[in-house]
Amino acid sequence: MSRFHFRLQTLLSYRQHIVEQAEHALAQMLAEERALAEQIESCQRELDRCSQTPTTRTASDLQTRDAYRRQLLDRIAVLQRQLAIVRTECERSRQKLVEHMQERDVVEKLRQRHLDEYLLAERRNEQRQLDDIAARSSHKRTSTL
Repeated sequence: MSRFHFRLQTLLSYRQHIVEQAEHALAQMLAEERALAEQIESCQRELDRCSQTPTTRTASDLQTRDAYRRQLLDRIAVLQRQLAIVRTECERSRQKLVEHMQERDVVEKLRQRHLDEYLLAERRNEQRQLDDIAARSSHKRTSTL
């Protein structure tokens, strides 16, 4: 039995490599998205904690607390804008991954079809050989009788 060789194996390997790179890129984007969401949550908790502290007596303390709350609100706004951008990039990365997977799957299906054809040809060849052996054996038996 000869060995199966897919002529487009290098293309299939290349497309698989591209899929792996796209998966890695998406994983990085999702990690960045999680980190930003955690930062927003942390700032929100700090803002809630700051709002729940008892009011202080001096005007300077009130101004300091209000300035800190404004900083937190500004930081949350900046992080939310960054998060929106990262989510858009995540969706683009996800779409690219799907496209690359579809391109790989096309070549993989072609490989499977070629493998099926190869195996069918091998089975036919084996059956032909078995038929030849049976015919020779039958011919020997009839000639010896």
